[in-house]
Amino acid sequence: MQEKDFGNKNVQPSAQPEQTAAQPSAQPEQTAAQSAAQTEQTAAQTVAQPAAQAPAQGAKSRYFLMCERDWIYFTLIAVAGYFGAFTYLLRGNVFCNAQSGNVVLMGLALGQGDWMKALYYLIPISAYLLGAFVSEFLPNPVKRKMRVRWDTLLIAVEMAMVIALGFVPESAPVQISQVAVNFIMSMQYNTFRQAQGEPVATTFVTNHVRQVGVGIAKAIKHIGKDGDKSYLRKFRVHLFMLLFFVAGAVVGTLFCKLILGRAIWITLAPLAVVFGALLYADFATEKDMKDKKPSGH
Repeated sequence: MQEKDFGNKNVQPSAQPEQTAAQPSAQPEQTAAQSAAQTEQTAAQTVAQPAAQAPAQGAKSRYFLMCERDWIYFTLIAVAGYFGAFTYLLRGNVFCNAQSGNVVLMGLALGQGDWMKALYYLIPISAYLLGAFVSEFLPNPVKRKMRVRWDTLLIAVEMAMVIALGFVPESAPVQISQVAVNFIMSMQYNTFRQAQGEPVATTFVTNHVRQVGVGIAKAIKHIGKDGDKSYLRKFRVHLFMLLFFVAGAVVGTLFCKLILGRAIWITLAPLAVVFGALLYADFATEKDMKDKKPSGH
């Protein structure tokens, strides 16, 4: 009996180590599986979070060149409004900032068989076309050969033309001023295209009037709702563009009555501010960003 008892005691210890050995082998497998699952989950979260945050971060960190800033566009469209008052009051009762009117008048002349008058309207239309061509062709050569951007050079050219137009006597043919303004406004319109990502025109307000109407309609539809408010940015930009154009026309009217043709020199003040800001950006804050293209180009 004692041997039997002794044998039982020997058997029991031998079974326990087998069970103990089996448990450690199972635990590492379970731990490895859990670790792999956690790693996959962490990796998925790491990939998903930047993807979700990327648009917001990109919108906040996007850098707009000086030639794209809102205030630059507000200033330029005020100058355009001033030019509109100048050419209408003193240079033939026409608007030279756009060409819709000239194209319509040319069509009327063609319909009436007045061929010479139709050919006459090709002069301002051609000046506008030439301005678009020059402002599209020159930016890259200017960027490669000069330390300033085309936008900066354009404002300098515009200021030079304004100075020259101020010396044109009242008795001179109005076509001189008309063609010059056509050329200037075409280059400005084609060069300055987007105000901090918002497509706008700096020479006329037809689209600004439309966008203000659209913005008011969207604001009414969003009353009491917490939806997307991105339309407010578009509405504000176009509203301010419209208001600055009107302000420029009002100021232009006042000075045209006071000093006649030399009134155009008043626009040198806002243009000089724009030129100074662009020139400083070219030589200081944005001197290493010449390869960055403005929005819309």
